[in-house]
Amino acid sequence: MDISFLTMLPQFQQLSEEKKQFLIEFAMADHGNNANSAAQSLMQAIQTAKGKNISFSKEESSLLIEVLKQNMSKEEATRTDKMLKMAQQFLMMQQMKKR
Repeated sequence: MDISFLTMLPQFQQLSEEKKQFLIEFAMADHGNNANSAAQSLMQAIQTAKGKNISFSKEESSLLIEVLKQNMSKEEATRTDKMLKMAQQFLMMQQMKKR
């Protein structure tokens, strides 16, 4: 995968070297080209990052998602965005119930 799109983003430039390296390695891996494989890849990346004591803010996590969507058709990218939005809404509802 051509990662030049990633390295040119201002958000990428602001990351620590450790996070940059993680994102580059993530971008070089094969993640499939549909929403289901993207979700699995994202969950695996989060677990791998935790194992390396790396955490991404919500804004930084958007870079992971952009990497996943690079090889998707427009339809699959839209489907992925919808799935992520639903997951975020679900998590927000869960947090509200805990209060």
